[in-house]
Amino acid sequence: MRHQSDPRVLNDQTLEKDHKRLVALLRPGVSVLDVGCGTGAITRGIRAVTGDATGIDRDASLVPAEDGFVVSDIFDYAPGRQFDVVTAARVLQWIASPERALAKMVELTRPGGRVVVLDYAHERNEWEPEAPPSFQHFWRAFLRWREANGWDNVLADRLEGMFAAAGLREVVATDDDEVAPGALWQHVMESLGPVVVRDGFLTDLKLMAAREGLAAYGGVQRLALRTAIGVRA
Repeated sequence: MRHQSDPRVLNDQTLEKDHKRLVALLRPGVSVLDVGCGTGAITRGIRAVTGDATGIDRDASLVPAEDGFVVSDIFDYAPGRQFDVVTAARVLQWIASPERALAKMVELTRPGGRVVVLDYAHERNEWEPEAPPSFQHFWRAFLRWREANGWDNVLADRLEGMFAAAGLREVVATDDDEVAPGALWQHVMESLGPVVVRDGFLTDLKLMAAREGLAAYGGVQRLALRTAIGVRA
């Protein structure tokens, strides 16, 4: 199964806010490949700094119809060049074979260039204060649905080992947790909730209760994120 991202969530992202560790690696003339670029919000931020950024995504409904954006699965992408930096932010969590995707990213990186991955460890997410039981029920169903599709709910915690296994050196991994308002999960429940219901992990009534419970919730969720950076030999 393929995941489809909510463009409202993607359009709200910025390079400085949502891919902070990448910023320090950018300067004019650095070529960057943004894997899973979605609507291109972060890619445009990269291009504004470097002047050379390409965004790819397999979802044609999201990819901007403008120069520098390509509709392609990472496994099929063959640009005929390598990049100084190849990055994927919140993308590998939706791929059932993340190690294979990382190997392809390494292949697309020039020797001495950097691979940068930012992703989640969903099982370590926390709520402040405790989320309503109705939303917790949705959350557990959401994680089970992800597992059934082969998507790793603790991917961020495995990045260092994955980078080492891919032959990357000078690997540095950093915690980059972020705080998400309830509105984020309302979008997720609206776009993915029906899919979780369709696949039998939740009922319509439970989904409705989760949305109502979250609407009355005044807290936030702390999302467990890590960024890993490695150098291609």
